[in-house]
Amino acid sequence: MLDLRIQQHFIDSADLQYQAAETLAKPLDAGVQALMACVTSGGKVMVCGEGSAAA
Repeated sequence: MLDLRIQQHFIDSADLQYQAAETLAKPLDAGVQALMACVTSGGKVMVCGEGSAAA
């Protein structure tokens, strides 16, 4: 019975990753294209965050 719960966790995780891929692929592509355009045209990409977020 525990093995079925474990399998279900894997299935749920895979389903969530599939949904995320469908939802986020285009926005991530657009973001990467914007960053690349900035860098290749001589611009700077400045990133900041809280110190604990860098760990």
